[in-house]
Amino acid sequence: MVLWTTIIDFKPGNRALRYAVGWGAGATKIKVRFVFKDPISGEEKLMTTAQGKFLGFISVVGSSRNHAVNEASGDVVDALIRDIKKNR
Repeated sequence: MVLWTTIIDFKPGNRALRYAVGWGAGATKIKVRFVFKDPISGEEKLMTTAQGKFLGFISVVGSSRNHAVNEASGDVVDALIRDIKKNR
């Protein structure tokens, strides 16, 4: 299998808004399309779209600036794994 991945939408969000306002303000969002294809025939075997979002905040001191992106991306990977298991 060959996996094609396309980032459809990405909003890095704003840590200051997440911390000061909350309620989804400043959320980091990512939407990705995954397509599994047969490497010989090129036939599409599975196509799925997944979204990830990080709404929260962590300690402002010492937090990684990529933490929100990592968390949102983790949601996307978790959704991909669920879809693979569902479509076996």
